[in-house]
Amino acid sequence: MRVLMVYEQTSQVGGGDQLATRLWVRNLLRHGIEVKLLTDKKGPTNFEEFPQKIYLTIQAVTLWKLLPAYSLSLFLTKKVKNELMEFQPDVIHIEQQLPFSYQVLGFAKRQHIPILSSFHTAAKEFVIKKFPLSLFVRKHGIYNKLIDIFQSKMLAESDAITIPSQQYKKTIAEKIKKPLYILSSPVANHFFQKIPKHEGVPKKLISVSRLSSEKRVEILISMMQYLKDKFTLTLVGDGVDRQFFEKRVSELGLSENITFQGRVDNEKLLTLYREHDLYVSASDFETFGMTYVEALGSRLPCVVYDYPVSREVIPNDMAVFVPTLDPKDWADALTKLQSTIKLYNQLSDAIEKKYSEIEKYNEEESTKKLIEIYNTLLRK
Repeated sequence: MRVLMVYEQTSQVGGGDQLATRLWVRNLLRHGIEVKLLTDKKGPTNFEEFPQKIYLTIQAVTLWKLLPAYSLSLFLTKKVKNELMEFQPDVIHIEQQLPFSYQVLGFAKRQHIPILSSFHTAAKEFVIKKFPLSLFVRKHGIYNKLIDIFQSKMLAESDAITIPSQQYKKTIAEKIKKPLYILSSPVANHFFQKIPKHEGVPKKLISVSRLSSEKRVEILISMMQYLKDKFTLTLVGDGVDRQFFEKRVSELGLSENITFQGRVDNEKLLTLYREHDLYVSASDFETFGMTYVEALGSRLPCVVYDYPVSREVIPNDMAVFVPTLDPKDWADALTKLQSTIKLYNQLSDAIEKKYSEIEKYNEEESTKKLIEIYNTLLRK
């Protein structure tokens, strides 16, 4: 089987879709499947581990000072088309719903090559605080509506779609009548190790995400006003709103309590998780929540926002689910957890006892299901 994986817009900021693509490519190669990766390969990314021969590199331009960590690919050139024809893929797997990928989709249709598209993120939910992008990229804004229409159009023109959670499968099934497959995002094997559970009084919090406003990072920052003498918070990741969040931390006088770790290679994240006591996320934006699983795989109990995806992915007794986005409520939940060590230990014990419920999300199992989907698509 020959698979063309299309991930056009790499970034040093990274993200769950970029990491998922990398892990799938890695495991497809291990299974002896011939893979080419069509990408811009700009800057330090998650794709640097692969041999040069698997890349089909496309032309891209950096998005200037507005989004310096990102680039945009404009045209499917004759050179790339010829390389695709020479490779003769059996399946084209598209990871992002962006203009260049839409050109690849059109090319695949003309060549009668089956197209699988993966839905990784609800782009219509993007929110940016950085000016002047804040004028356009916001919930219910025109830009978000247009990008949602474009994403839906690409998914509808694909032959099949993978979706990481049941919750989003329901949403997409309401408007797109194509074969939909649940395929959980792959989580790297190095998070699933036999290590001691976290013990003692929890004091060190960690959150891992892209630093953009739809991830609700500001809730966690505001929450720390009430927890100055009880907890520290490490924010891991980078993104377009990092300066906004750093300024907010300074304004609240929380620089001694909140640390910005920046982007960390996925292989090094396990060490960071081990150095902390609780994983926290106020995001209501996740389509799967890879970091939930990474933290739980690292034996780290979670405190997360209570919404359908977090309930679907995280077993009930491994986390505290906070039903509001009021920073004071978050502070109260964490204070209770710190003062009731029995409750904290119950969360840790549940992870140990039901570890298989988390371990099933590992990269190998996800890739096996992906190969089954490829085969089903080819049979049809």
